[in-house]
Amino acid sequence: MGKTVALKQQIEDLIADEVPPTAKIRVAADDMAAKELRTLVQNTALPMLPAGHRRVWFFDEISSVTGNSAQEIKWLRDNDPAFREATVVLTGSNATALTEAGGELAGRRGRATNLDRSLCPMGFRTFAELVAHAPLPDVEPLDVASLLGAIARSAYQASLP
Repeated sequence: MGKTVALKQQIEDLIADEVPPTAKIRVAADDMAAKELRTLVQNTALPMLPAGHRRVWFFDEISSVTGNSAQEIKWLRDNDPAFREATVVLTGSNATALTEAGGELAGRRGRATNLDRSLCPMGFRTFAELVAHAPLPDVEPLDVASLLGAIARSAYQASLP
């Protein structure tokens, strides 16, 4: 399961917990410039939240942002009262960049413990088993010439959810 899938599952959990739709914001940060983060947060007209709810910002692929994204997030946490109160989730493919950003965000990460999660690469079979919540049928590898044969058809039928 990838970062984006995990992030979307977290959003699904918030929906199931009846968090208002206006409280959740997902930003695909691929190829953004760091300065655009501040512009996006400060210039997006957001509706008021019902009492007792906090906004949750999900920045997907923050490590692909050009420039110093951590500096912009830090500035927003320090200077934007609404963003300071929000929960902010950052995902990225570059673990080193995320670790460095965590250092820059010291004191702005809240009081919770175990805030960082690492999702390691996994093969498609492992991903499929996690999604299916069950082991997949044990099927021998097939060569390309056998993909249209009876063994492949049988394996396909056995693998359908």
